Amino acid sequence: KSRDIVNVDITLSKNGFIADSSKMYVLEAAGIEAKRLVNTTYEALWKAIRIIKPGVTLGDIGYTIQTHAESAGYSVVKEYCGHGIGREMHEALR
Repeated sequence: KSRDIVNVDITLSKNGFIADSSKMYVLEAAGIEAKRLVNTTYEALWKAIRIIKPGVTLGDIGYTIQTHAESAGYSVVKEYCGHGIGREMHEALR
């Protein structure tokens, strides 16, 4: 539909390993709130990426994302916070 948020998820497998990439798009007719949601998630992702270095825990990364989301009036659905990937599509985080 013209007001939807579209997520494109691409998965590849090579030599027994899996790679996965996802990108969200806001269609032109989407409302301001849809655009704001997608922009906030993008900002949270990059805030988290910027803090990654040796010694930073998954908890630190999650806290960064959650703090940014909540500062914009959103919440994090903790049941969908990611997964490991390697020889299986959904592996435990390490």
